[in-house]
Amino acid sequence: MIFSEHHGKLWTNYSDERGNPQIAGDEFRILNSTESTLELGDVRPVTVPKYVHLIWFYPKGTNFRFHHLMCLMSIKLHIKPQRIIVWYSQMPKGPWWAFARKTVWDIALMPYQVPTAIFNQSVSIIEHQSDIARLDILIKYGGIYFDFDVIALKDLGPLLRYPVTLGAETPYLLGSGVILAQPNASFLHLWKDSYRDYQATEWNYNSVVVPMKLAKNSGKNIHIEWFSIHRPNWFERQWLYTEGRLWNWSENFAIHLWYRSHDKEYDPVTIRRLNTTVGEIFRFIYYGNATLLSS
Repeated sequence: MIFSEHHGKLWTNYSDERGNPQIAGDEFRILNSTESTLELGDVRPVTVPKYVHLIWFYPKGTNFRFHHLMCLMSIKLHIKPQRIIVWYSQMPKGPWWAFARKTVWDIALMPYQVPTAIFNQSVSIIEHQSDIARLDILIKYGGIYFDFDVIALKDLGPLLRYPVTLGAETPYLLGSGVILAQPNASFLHLWKDSYRDYQATEWNYNSVVVPMKLAKNSGKNIHIEWFSIHRPNWFERQWLYTEGRLWNWSENFAIHLWYRSHDKEYDPVTIRRLNTTVGEIFRFIYYGNATLLSS
C-alpha cells in the first residue's frame, strides 16, 4: 500500500478546535452528449485519465439542487477535466440543472442501465447500485469518480500517477465517494469480485469496509490519502454545518458534504453570510472568495 505523508499512523481523535486532524488509455471520444456508447482507443494510459464520472440514478423528475451545481462547478474550476460524464437513468430536472448546462457546458450525458444484480444476487438499494456502476465504469474507462455531494478544492494532478487512489474516512474505512483509477486497475477488479459476498443489509460494508481490508494486501496497487479527501468524515459532519465551527480545509483535495443528512437548501444569496464550513466552500466555488460577504 502506498501511504500518504502520514504513513502508518492512526489518529487518536478526529480533530482539534479548528478541524485540524490529530495523528495517532488513451483518450475516449464522446460521440455526442446523449450517445449511449463511448469510443475508447487501443492504447491504455499509464496515468489516470482526466475524465470525471458522476452517476445520477434518481427517480424521474428529481430536481438538480444547488449543491449538485457546486460539485460540477468545482470540478470544472479545479480539476479542469477533458470531459465531465454524467451517467444517468433519468435526466435531472430544474433550474439549477439548466444553469449547470450553461455554465459547465462540456457535460456528456450518457444513459446507463441501473444494475439490479451482481453475481446472481439481487441489488435494489440505489446507493449500492451506484457503487457497482462506478466500479464497472472505472474498470472500462478509467478516470475520476465523484459523488454529486463532493466538492473539488484543488487540482488532483499529484494523484493521477497512482493506479488507484482512495481517501480514508477513518483508519478502518475507505470512502468510495471519490475514486481515481487507471482503466482496468487490478484493485478495482478485486473490489468488484468482493461483491460475491454482497451484504445488502450492511450499508457500507462492500463500499467502505471491504476496500480498506483489500488495501492492506494490495501493495503499490492503491494509494491512500488519509486526510485530504473524506475528512471531515460522516462522524464529523457537524464541522460542515454548525455555525461558527469551521474546518481547516486548506490541505484538502476535495471535501465530502454527506448531504443526505442535511435538509437545508442554499442559493447564491444565502451562502453569502453562511458562517459554516459549507458556506466557506460554496463561496469559494461560486464567488472565488471563501470569506463572508455583505448581504
